[in-house]
Amino acid sequence: MNNGDILIKIGADITQFSRSMQKANSDLKQFGTANKETFTAFKQTGAVVTGLGVSIAAGLGGAVKVASDYQSAFAGVNSCPLR
Repeated sequence: MNNGDILIKIGADITQFSRSMQKANSDLKQFGTANKETFTAFKQTGAVVTGLGVSIAAGLGGAVKVASDYQSAFAGVNSCPLR
């Protein structure tokens, strides 16, 4: 310490800070797990809804086919023969 220099040493207790950081890290991990579970549930729901949509489309396609066949079967009938 020459020429009037001053040396100051400061210390800090970071125990509470360390605990808070550990808790924040734990909370983030829990959030990640919950988010992953939610994403999986949405994915499963999407698969079910897609399956239902395909089934409905197939059913409607079948109904249109039957109606078309019915119409084609009676296309040649112009009038009642009892007229």
